[in-house]
Amino acid sequence: MASESSDTGFARNLTLLDVVMVGVAAMIGGAIFVLVGPGMAEAGPALMIAFLINGVITLFTALTYAELSFSLA
Repeated sequence: MASESSDTGFARNLTLLDVVMVGVAAMIGGAIFVLVGPGMAEAGPALMIAFLINGVITLFTALTYAELSFSLA
């Protein structure tokens, strides 16, 4: 038997758009549909302000994913 050495590892070929979309999908996910009810019970009319604050925090998280994609390239 001949022994062949083959590289069966994963190829690192994600683009910036791919990594950003993975991050956005993880951040948005299904939680936005589940958390509106309990958020309305807790925040009431200020729920839109809570979502805006969360959007700013999510933007920083997305920028972190983008930074990570540049370091892997």
